[in-house]
Amino acid sequence: MKLKPSKVEVKNSDIEGKGVFATEDIKSGEVILDMDDTHVVEDKSTLTQYEREYECDWLGDGKTIHMQAPEKHINHSCDPNTYVKTIDSIRRVVAMKDIGVGDEITYDYAINGYYDSDIACRCGSKNCRGTLSPNFFKLPRERQLRYLPYLDTWFVEKFKYQLEKIGYPIHMEKKPKQHRAYTLETYNPKWAEGFEKRAEKLKTIFGDEAIDIQHVGSTSIPGIVAKPQIDILVVVRDRSHVQSFAAAMESAGFAYMGANYIPTEEYFVEDAPDGKRLASIHILEQGNPKIDSYINFRDYLRVNGEDRALYVATKTALYQQHGDSYASYDAGKKEVLEAIKSRANQWAQER
Repeated sequence: MKLKPSKVEVKNSDIEGKGVFATEDIKSGEVILDMDDTHVVEDKSTLTQYEREYECDWLGDGKTIHMQAPEKHINHSCDPNTYVKTIDSIRRVVAMKDIGVGDEITYDYAINGYYDSDIACRCGSKNCRGTLSPNFFKLPRERQLRYLPYLDTWFVEKFKYQLEKIGYPIHMEKKPKQHRAYTLETYNPKWAEGFEKRAEKLKTIFGDEAIDIQHVGSTSIPGIVAKPQIDILVVVRDRSHVQSFAAAMESAGFAYMGANYIPTEEYFVEDAPDGKRLASIHILEQGNPKIDSYINFRDYLRVNGEDRALYVATKTALYQQHGDSYASYDAGKKEVLEAIKSRANQWAQER
C-alpha cells in the first residue's frame, strides 16, 4: 500500500526553485513518502529539455520515470537528511536522521547514481562538494563508506564488484527465472545477421576489454530448431570491469540481469516491448572453461548430423508436450543436452 505524502509540503526553496518541507517532526528511519513510478516515459522526444534534465529518474531496470510532485521537487544536498530505498517493491523516501518541522527534505543525488553529468552544486551545506555529480563512484571514499547502508538493492546487484572493493558485504541471492512464452522455429539465416548487428554494438561498448565476441547457442547452428533468441558470448579480460559498462549496455537496449542469474557469468538480455526475448548476452572472463563448452557445442553440432538430429527430435517432442511451460521444456532436454555437450568436448579434444 502506497503512503500518501501527508508529512510534507512543497514551497519555495533556498537551494533551487521549489523544495519539499516537513510539516511535522519526522524520526530517523521513518518513511516520509512513496514515490510514484507509474509515469513511465515511452518516448523521450515528447519531453521538454527541462523535464529530461530535472524531472526524470532512471531506474535500475532501464525505465525512465517522469517524476511527480512532491518527489520531483526534492532537492539535492551534499549533507542529506533522507535516502531512497525500495521497500515492498515501492521506492520510498526514508529519513536518514531526525527532521524537524519546517526542515527541507533533501537527498544526495549520488546515492544509487551512476550517470556522468557534472554541474555546479548550490546546496549550501557546510559539506558541499562544489560539484553535483549523480555518480556514487565519483564520491570521496569516506562519503562512499558512509552511504553504503543506504544503497538500494538494485544498485548493489548492478555494481556488485565495485562495491565489494569499497567494502560492501555482498550476500546476494540468485534471481528466480521468470516464466515467459516461447516458440521453436526452424533455422533462419537472419539469426546470423541479428548476431552481426548486435556484435557491432558490443564491440563499440566494450572496446579493448572484449577479447572475443561469438554467436553461440542453437541459433548459431544451421539445420537446428531453436527459440528465435540470439545467444552471444563475450569474452572479457576482467569480469570485475563489466559493471562499468552497464549504463552503456542499457542505453544500447541490453538490460542487466545480475551476476548470479547464471553462475560464473555476467548476463544481459534484450527484450522486445511485448516482453519477447530477442537476445541473451553471456559475458565470461578469459580462462573460464564455459567458453570452450559454448564453442565446442556449436562447432560439434554444425558437423555432426546424428547428434544434431537427436537434439532437434528431443526439442521438438518436448515443445509439443510442454509448449506452455518453458521450465518443463528446459528440464526435459537437460539429459540429452548434457550428453551432447560431453561428446562435443571429447570431439574438440581429439581434433
